[in-house]
Amino acid sequence: MENILAVDASTKRTGLATIINGQIKYSVIASSSANVEKRIGIMRDGIIQFIKDNNIDKVILEEVHTEVANNHIQKMLTWLQGCIVVAIFEYNKNIKVEFIGASSWRSVLGLQGYRVKREQQKQKDIDYVNSTYGLSLTTSQDDEADAICILTAYLKNSDKMILKEVVNTKPQSILEYESAF
Repeated sequence: MENILAVDASTKRTGLATIINGQIKYSVIASSSANVEKRIGIMRDGIIQFIKDNNIDKVILEEVHTEVANNHIQKMLTWLQGCIVVAIFEYNKNIKVEFIGASSWRSVLGLQGYRVKREQQKQKDIDYVNSTYGLSLTTSQDDEADAICILTAYLKNSDKMILKEVVNTKPQSILEYESAF
């Protein structure tokens, strides 16, 4: 089975979730630097290190939202996504990179809301992860929750739901989970 990494990329907090040997591991890369280029470099380097440490075969990236009201934010997220893809290619040309839209993965999980505010949508994502995997993620962990959701939706679409455990890579804790799908 492939080692798959799902990424909810942001220039301040990037959520990561992977499945290895039936275990979901999740983490976050965070930076509070005022310099956006430095934050992008930190995210890129952290993702590549995670790929190396976990022998990742495939990366699923959430597409940049085109409906973002702030053009500057959209531009920064596009730069980040491009840097991630190039870094992955430079590290290992055999790692596959796929993209999934937020509305697509939320639809697969039954989380798609019509005219739902961002904060409400993020809470729905956190609630889904907490109830599905027995976690206790808080509102400050929405990036980790979204990465787990992206991974779950990808696996549901590809009929690879063979999860056995959920592991938070920072701090270390293991929660038992037998797939109900």
